[in-house]
Amino acid sequence: MSGMDGGRPARSGEHPGPDRGADGAPAGAPEQEVPPLPAPVLELVREPVRAPASLRPTVMRRVRDAAGTGGSVVVGDGGRGEDRVALRVVERLARAAAERVPGVALVVGRAHVDAEQGPGGLVRVHLDVTVERGATITELAEAVRRAVRRDLRAGASVPVGAVDVAVVDVRVDGPTDGA
Repeated sequence: MSGMDGGRPARSGEHPGPDRGADGAPAGAPEQEVPPLPAPVLELVREPVRAPASLRPTVMRRVRDAAGTGGSVVVGDGGRGEDRVALRVVERLARAAAERVPGVALVVGRAHVDAEQGPGGLVRVHLDVTVERGATITELAEAVRRAVRRDLRAGASVPVGAVDVAVVDVRVDGPTDGA
């Protein structure tokens, strides 16, 4: 407590001082005790929560996808068994392919691969990229699509239906086409 405030709480709009909290109470003073919960709230707390059975697979798929460890795509069934490639492998291959395209400065975050394969087993890939200043975005996006399709087909036999390229930033401190 400073000698200037006379031990009073700070007024509205006034800084309470270095040894006082925002409420004017001495800094380090114990906080007020929280009142007990009302009876109806306690009853709800004790009641078991039942989620629909159909919700569990959806939640678990999303958790696995978020962790980057779940999901895979079917890349072939030669009659002797199914071949699968983990989504994280598809993501890494797509990211590496995009980053090798001249004009792409960075692939932001992880590449996103839809877990659901569409008609014919085709996979949809989504990439967020940062481009170099001076790059022609439409040409660059098409070059990224070609590179991702080529590398996924050659490296993992992944059938790609679509490659969505979102340009989310431009790097202005790097080289330009004219330099």
